Amino acid sequence: MGTDDTKRRRSYAAPPAAVLCGIFVLGIGSGVILTFIAAQVVSRRSEILEVKPQKLRSGMLNAPGTSLSPADKKNEFWIETISDLPGPRIYVLHNILTKEECESLKSLGVMAGMEKALIIPYGGKELVESSTRTNTAAWLEYHQGPVVTKLENLLAKVTNTEPENGENLQILHYQTSQQFKEHHDYFDPATDPPENFEPGGNRLATAIIYLQNAEEGGETDFMKIDTKVKPEAGSAVLFYDLKPDGSVDKLTIHSGNPPKGGEKWVATKWIHERRYQGLPRHVKKAEPAKKEEEVVDNGKSSAPVDADTAQGAKQ
Repeated sequence: MGTDDTKRRRSYAAPPAAVLCGIFVLGIGSGVILTFIAAQVVSRRSEILEVKPQKLRSGMLNAPGTSLSPADKKNEFWIETISDLPGPRIYVLHNILTKEECESLKSLGVMAGMEKALIIPYGGKELVESSTRTNTAAWLEYHQGPVVTKLENLLAKVTNTEPENGENLQILHYQTSQQFKEHHDYFDPATDPPENFEPGGNRLATAIIYLQNAEEGGETDFMKIDTKVKPEAGSAVLFYDLKPDGSVDKLTIHSGNPPKGGEKWVATKWIHERRYQGLPRHVKKAEPAKKEEEVVDNGKSSAPVDADTAQGAKQ
């Protein structure tokens, strides 16, 4: 065997130079083609996340199915039901962003300028500072890059709406002990002025995308149903602010609990009943900002509601 192998090795003749050149050119060409294809896949990955159109009882599009467990789809998109009808509709959208995409959104927020987060008091029309909300925030533009666009398209598909129904994405940063106390995201027809419902009508749903988790604390706390949710970074809490009949769901009152160790980064997207983007907005920033005790409603201090904050003032 050894002799035959030796003979074969010795009888091997080097290919002509022309053949080598041809192989080299083919290799380079194949590499260019593969690189181009890979680039297209990467560029599209941040804009497209497949959602299978399977209806849930709540009307939300389910992808790929609530029967799947984390062990089945450890790194793939799946939806976990936390609460459903007849109670409040609360879900976790698992694995919608990669670690790199989370870091990208944090960087965009820093570059946009993180400032003291503002609120609109119940029944109010202007943005004010409040001790109820102590974190910092920044707004990103609609369709600002592939990661933002990916989120906008995904959330629209999951909630069976259009991307234009969503407010601009807000990046929020909570340091240790910073928080957003008990509040609701919907506008209340019983107390809020008509201009708060335009454009887009009321807020239909809220998505809170976790970009970085604190070691302890930092949950989204639905105190009315005694439920705290803290998804892994890259996943989101999605809940419907309105019931299927269009009335407000008071069981979605919630708080952003303070981190007890480390810091917390999230991105928030509010989705309206109708088109929101490209239409005039009536909420403005108060100048100078009012103190919380100065904001009154029928002689009583108003509790705050998270609303279309700084972006309305900037436009």
